[in-house]
Amino acid sequence: MLCVSGDFNGDGYTDLAVACHKEYGNHNSHSSIFWGGPEGLSDERRTVLPTTGPHGMCTVDPGNILDRGPREHYTSEVFDLAAGRRVRSMRRYENVCFDYSAHGADRDGTLRLTIDHVGRERVLFGTDYPGESPAGDLAAAFHEDLTDGELEAFLNGNARRLLNM
Repeated sequence: MLCVSGDFNGDGYTDLAVACHKEYGNHNSHSSIFWGGPEGLSDERRTVLPTTGPHGMCTVDPGNILDRGPREHYTSEVFDLAAGRRVRSMRRYENVCFDYSAHGADRDGTLRLTIDHVGRERVLFGTDYPGESPAGDLAAAFHEDLTDGELEAFLNGNARRLLNM
């Protein structure tokens, strides 16, 4: 979650904007503005805004990098993992491991595909915490078609092996 405060509506009270990058592993989420008042912030004075994976906030409009205009549109690239080309091309680099977290982890079949192409011993669970909660990525992993051994290796066995624990 990202937060920024300021007097957004000019009423003399500090307001708080809270941006939620993901909800339950999905980039379609809801962010909120908590409007300040004489008693501070309150859930009763909250505006919920539908958002799509916000990445940052600031109290001053910096303009976008294309034309310095007041609006910016961001599209997160979708990688063609269904064909497995990118993952398969990494198979030859035996010292490369894959950290499964955050972007793309919520796409059904991503973990299964990666394990099938590079082997279960090279895929580890990781997080973008504290930037993002690992809950959505964990939920997605538990819904993948994994054996108990693959899940154990993914969640802790591979990390323990790599760290000599």
